[in-house]
Amino acid sequence: MLDNEGRTEKATPKRRDEARKKGQVARSMEITTAFIFIAAIFLLRWYVGILWENIREYTYYSWHKFPSDITISELYNICTNYMVKLGNMVAPVFITLFIVALAAAVMQVGFHVSLYAIKPSLKKLNPITGFKRFFSLQPYVQLLQSLLKLTILSILAYWILSRNYPLILSTINMEIGTTGGVLGAIVWEICWKMALALLLLGIIDVAWQKYNFAKSIRMTKQEIKDETKNAEGDPLIKSQIRRKQIQMARKRMIQAIPNADVIIANPTHLVVAVQYDAIKMAAPHVIAKGAGLLAQKIKELAKEYNVPVVENPPLAQSLYRLCEVDDEIPTELYAAVSEVLVYVYRLTGKI
Repeated sequence: MLDNEGRTEKATPKRRDEARKKGQVARSMEITTAFIFIAAIFLLRWYVGILWENIREYTYYSWHKFPSDITISELYNICTNYMVKLGNMVAPVFITLFIVALAAAVMQVGFHVSLYAIKPSLKKLNPITGFKRFFSLQPYVQLLQSLLKLTILSILAYWILSRNYPLILSTINMEIGTTGGVLGAIVWEICWKMALALLLLGIIDVAWQKYNFAKSIRMTKQEIKDETKNAEGDPLIKSQIRRKQIQMARKRMIQAIPNADVIIANPTHLVVAVQYDAIKMAAPHVIAKGAGLLAQKIKELAKEYNVPVVENPPLAQSLYRLCEVDDEIPTELYAAVSEVLVYVYRLTGKI
């Protein structure tokens, strides 16, 4: 359906960032479940001895040392003490599993908290949107994954039990301690093999979730063009801004013409206005330049403000090519510009 809508292009980094802010990320619950299950079986294998010892101690106390004549207040205190001890017993298990679940989520998508999913929205109450989900592929894929996982785990457990069936029958003639050890070994085999199966299914689901997420945030060619336009600016607006900047630059150049010492011109189409203040400047500056109609305008202003115009085509072309407005003239042109300035200063009586 996405292809029919024209969403054939990979999502841009901006689109991925927007999706991430909304909590839309490629995350697999299967791999999280696998990590929690693996952590649980290994934790219980190590922690079961401690749990058993605490349970034995509390049971012995309840049957042999529990007071026969107590008040309601004392009974309340004893029950409270039992609840606290029970909480201390199971707290390490729950804390460990919580840390493992958090680590699995961070490993997949990094540390990111988004409240967008719980943000009130009328779209969530739209029955049409809910009805469309029946025709979406995602719920059926999730159902198929659950059935496949249940089938694989059931077959695995059945295979291990059937293989150990004669050993299970023989526990009838064993002592209770030996029976517990045999059954515990079989249960442990079922658990760690189920853990491996869940881990394999989780890795496959991670790949699927990444593929499905990348597909869900695909963009149309027009969306990419619009995003590029918004990022770089509308070309029409940019051209208008550029035109305005050019107009302001020309206005500043025209206003600077009366301060020029000389206008160096190419008789055909180029002019460069040069100013030199021995006190403020280390070298002469180009304060205006122009070609075509702008060059004619600069010449007219130079005539109006009695600024000398010297025709020197090679120098005018070099200055126009090498210098921008407000730039110092390059060192290789010092001699040529100095000659023109000396000529102008003698002409105007400054020397």
